[in-house]
Amino acid sequence: MASVHYQKKVFKLPTAMDPPHPLKALLQLQLASDSYAVLHLSYVLGTLTSACFLPSPHTQKWTARINSLMQSKDPGARWAGLCIAHQTSVFSKSIMIEFAQSWLGVALPLLSVSLFRVLRGLFISYSQLSLEKRARTHIKGVSAPFDPYV
Repeated sequence: MASVHYQKKVFKLPTAMDPPHPLKALLQLQLASDSYAVLHLSYVLGTLTSACFLPSPHTQKWTARINSLMQSKDPGARWAGLCIAHQTSVFSKSIMIEFAQSWLGVALPLLSVSLFRVLRGLFISYSQLSLEKRARTHIKGVSAPFDPYV
């Protein structure tokens, strides 16, 4: 970095050789599109540290991108947004406090729909297994009494 001396203070000027801020690099490359966010999610989560969230001009764009991912039409991008929001909250209490209400407002409906689908799938699978077991018992010529826990 080049230095400029001004009234006994040293200011560091960025040069072309300085690496970009981690959030800026992630926003420009791995999170440039919804499909990239899904593809590079594990890299993004592994790259984040608490140092990434020290005061930075990129924090506002970072949180805007998380909001965008969480509201995407692509379910994979929504999941990536949820994961990145969680990791961001782990590393930055101040960001978590500022955005928790809006992130939870988006996350809860997504998670409740997903949970409903999982529970529905489990119920259907259990029902099918129960009916198959009852049918096998009936085919053998043994009539079993109704057992709701079969």
